[in-house]
Amino acid sequence: MSKQHNHELVFIAGLHRLDAANKKAVFYLMNTSRNRNRWGVTQKALDEALPSLLKKPLGMGKDYQLGHFPDEESINVGLFSAFENKGNYALGTVDITDDKVLAMLEAGELGPISSVILPYYDTCSVCGEVLDATWENHPCIAQNKAFSEVQSFEFHRFDFVDIPAYPQAGFMNFASKREDKSVPLSLLASVYSNSRSPILQEQNKVSEKQENEKIAALEQRATKAEADLKKAQDDASANATKVNELSAELKAIKDEKHAGLVEQAYRARVEAGIASEEKADRELLAALDDKNLKLFTVEAQKIAKVVSTQGHQSPKNKYQAGEEDELAAAVAAKRAELGLPEIKKQEKK
Repeated sequence: MSKQHNHELVFIAGLHRLDAANKKAVFYLMNTSRNRNRWGVTQKALDEALPSLLKKPLGMGKDYQLGHFPDEESINVGLFSAFENKGNYALGTVDITDDKVLAMLEAGELGPISSVILPYYDTCSVCGEVLDATWENHPCIAQNKAFSEVQSFEFHRFDFVDIPAYPQAGFMNFASKREDKSVPLSLLASVYSNSRSPILQEQNKVSEKQENEKIAALEQRATKAEADLKKAQDDASANATKVNELSAELKAIKDEKHAGLVEQAYRARVEAGIASEEKADRELLAALDDKNLKLFTVEAQKIAKVVSTQGHQSPKNKYQAGEEDELAAAVAAKRAELGLPEIKKQEKK
């Protein structure tokens, strides 16, 4: 099953020879070289497509206007009746059916025609990928590294146009008025290979301008996005540095505060007479959080106050041997002060 046509390709063909007596016009159709519209046909494709040329109409607008028009606004002024395959180029013969068109051809008022082909499939000349209607956007072609190579096509339609595709238009019009009514094939071949299609030229200009504007807008957005990204990265880096600095400063403050609480708790325990060996006691206190350190300090201070109130005198110094009643009274008083239960004396048996 053949591939459906996915797009049209347009080129300009030139009048090669006019046989007014027999109402026949021979046109240089195309060759197999790459053209400036970035496409070209293969020799095999051209060989296979030539038969599709037969009985195809040559048209123009109503009232003999030049250019492309819808079918209902155009007239047929001739039919292709023959073709010549010259190897790398081809000629097509049209039987002119309109007398006014024949007269215009004789007067040199007509010459170039636009030819439209319908590719069955075309490929990238570099990577070989099969192309579609957006073939101009294919990376290889968009970067001018390749062209669309038409592998299979058929001729679709032909119309007289008023804008020639070559700077030698005046010369060609003059040449068509010569006695033999023939334009050199070498000139036509050179024209086809080295010029752009006028039908697409204005469209390409508009399209190229739109593409350039789109590219410029995208580049501007990309530049702004890169600048915004760099600023965000710089801000993030500065913020990270600031966070690290603040975290280090906060930790130093907390460590200093904790060390102060450890020292305060240790001094309170020393004054209360309940501190153990200094290194072990300090390590014990350092492992506590700030809240517990404050509790340890308060408790040690309470103990130190009690000790201070008693004048640091032990019962042994306050109560002499034999003064058991006074000692017992002192112990009972201390236990009562501390909220301890009273010690009942046991009777001796």
